[in-house]
Amino acid sequence: MLADQGRRASPQKLAVCFVLGGLGTYLASIVRVPLLGIIGYYYGYDTLETLHMYSGYLIFLGSIVAFWYLSLHWINKKTNCLTASQVN
Repeated sequence: MLADQGRRASPQKLAVCFVLGGLGTYLASIVRVPLLGIIGYYYGYDTLETLHMYSGYLIFLGSIVAFWYLSLHWINKKTNCLTASQVN
């Protein structure tokens, strides 16, 4: 899929998507740790253990879906350039 997008997008856009994807994955992990601490404090160890098992999957999948949606929308966005037939 990325190889196909590479033909349509500039290398700069792909590099930006690569960097933002890495940062997004890192930030998703950073959000998960305090969330686990708060849940453990208010709801106890059993809830913390359950959330710890599944929160990584849920946060990761949510961030990946959002990243792919936004990045593909940005890469495939049409520019408002006039063609020669539109000028005449």
